[in-house]
Amino acid sequence: EYARDWFVLKLGARAEVEKLGLDTNHYKGNYPESCVVKGLDDPGLLATPVLDQMQRFTPENIDSFPWKVVLPRTKCAGHVERQYSRGEGTLEGCGPV
Repeated sequence: EYARDWFVLKLGARAEVEKLGLDTNHYKGNYPESCVVKGLDDPGLLATPVLDQMQRFTPENIDSFPWKVVLPRTKCAGHVERQYSRGEGTLEGCGPV
């Protein structure tokens, strides 16, 4: 299995992603080979306290959630700011996350 770094970002409200920016501007030589953006629509999870939510996302169980692909695996480049949008067809229409 390839090495992977991940993080969980909680949006301020349930939403559909229309645009997304990926900025590797400060990574000229040490940028990721590729990236994938996934979203999760889980009202039950949102109803739990934030600290409890954080404890549920562990390396052992992160793949057990019903993630939806927002941005399919995309090659990255160093020192670049890229924009993606549903209107251009570069983002998936995955519904609310």
